[in-house]
Amino acid sequence: MHSSINKAFKIDHFYDYEPQEEAFPEKLSSDFFYNLIQGPIKVEVPKKAEYFSIVLFQQGTGKIQIDNFVHTIWERKAFVVFPGQYGSCNILDGTIAHHLMVKTEIYESISSITNISVGKLEPISAFEITEHLFNVLLFDFLQIKEFLESEIKGSEDIILSRFKTIYLILKSKCMQVRDIGFVEASHPVVVRFIQLAEENFKRNRNIAFYANKLSIQPGYLSTLCKTQLGLSAKQIISNRLISEAKNLLITSGHNIKQIVYDLGFNEASHFTVFFKKETGFLPKDFVKLRKRGIAD
Repeated sequence: MHSSINKAFKIDHFYDYEPQEEAFPEKLSSDFFYNLIQGPIKVEVPKKAEYFSIVLFQQGTGKIQIDNFVHTIWERKAFVVFPGQYGSCNILDGTIAHHLMVKTEIYESISSITNISVGKLEPISAFEITEHLFNVLLFDFLQIKEFLESEIKGSEDIILSRFKTIYLILKSKCMQVRDIGFVEASHPVVVRFIQLAEENFKRNRNIAFYANKLSIQPGYLSTLCKTQLGLSAKQIISNRLISEAKNLLITSGHNIKQIVYDLGFNEASHFTVFFKKETGFLPKDFVKLRKRGIAD
């Protein structure tokens, strides 16, 4: 593996340094962080991720747990950890991995707007990649490392561009938020709730309204949704509102006042509080970051 990568990209000099002592730092001083990970590393108590992370394993063995799923480490395997997920690991001796951490607002500025029907399922966290894609990804990882250590003017834009490339390569495999379809919701009550939510989410966010339409208790409706889709009925409606709000903020050309009205909020301040709680961003900051991510 080493020889084929070095021959293709001539990157021997990237390995002339020691891995950092803190493999998974809790705070970042800049938008990006790169670290070479060498086992053994053991994190027994799951830690909550504050940033978006990609770990690219060049070689190695061990286990990584992300939320409730345990994954096996091996050559040319990539792991993606989203903010808010919990992770632990037992990385064994002889492992070499490349770790890229990105502040949430940078990831958010680049990630594409996804039309989510009502809610979302958990993203894929681990997958195997071909040797060719591994080489391409590794080259961009190490280019980011090189520019992070340099004082070249404009290096921030180059780093952002490299991260965009990494994101686009991985997007089709692990970063697309899957739409919840009727096949995934097999219970007829949940299927009907999804239909009702799609028709009414802008004007009615009260779970009792939907429960009444379905002739069941609100608590039972939320229990069914949690069992079928992993989300409460309230969160399903909130996710749909956020999806629509993001689309309107970026693509409609409407001002905040019009968007607030379109989404059925009484006051702009109510919408701002809701959007901040669900996304971590103020609406105006989200627009600025998104434009930064998609601008040529």
